[in-house]
Amino acid sequence: MASKVIPWYKKKAVSQVKTDYAYHHSKHVVKQQTERKSSSKSAHLVQTQATEAMAEPAYTIPASRQTTTTETEEYQRVTANVGKGLAVIQEELHRMRMATKAQVESIAIQKEVKDMMKKRGDLLEEVPKMPDFLVALRPHTVWEKTPVKLFCTVEGNPRPIVKWYKGGVPVDPLSAPGKYKIESKYGVHSLIISR
Repeated sequence: MASKVIPWYKKKAVSQVKTDYAYHHSKHVVKQQTERKSSSKSAHLVQTQATEAMAEPAYTIPASRQTTTTETEEYQRVTANVGKGLAVIQEELHRMRMATKAQVESIAIQKEVKDMMKKRGDLLEEVPKMPDFLVALRPHTVWEKTPVKLFCTVEGNPRPIVKWYKGGVPVDPLSAPGKYKIESKYGVHSLIISR
């Protein structure tokens, strides 16, 4: 059999690849071994710390100390003062609560009265009311060819409309411009007759 002849530059490349692979493989193996050792060391360290913690003495409750008569009297005096202060605060709180309740009820009653008055006023406004002449009508004597102002005040619901008549015929300001002027302001109706 004939052996293959490989050029020198190919030999180096092949051998270099082999060494690189071998190098990486050996590095990986060494890394795994060191991890195993470190994990076993850390496990051992944890175990030793646990045993040391268990060896610590537990907390012991100290014996209760004896109180003297002066301390007991002082304690009773302070608690009595606190009790009196608490009673005063409770009374004041009760008084404030009652005053607040009365105030709230008063406000509620005032609101209810206002609402009822408003409703009553609305109802009174809505109730129809016959027209009423507040100032009684009276006859007037006037000279011919002199201007005259006639007024009447009428109230009612709905608001009454006043029509002025002359000889049984309604007065029309447009029929004779400038002669008749009809006005109505705030329930006071007027007819002004110029000459």
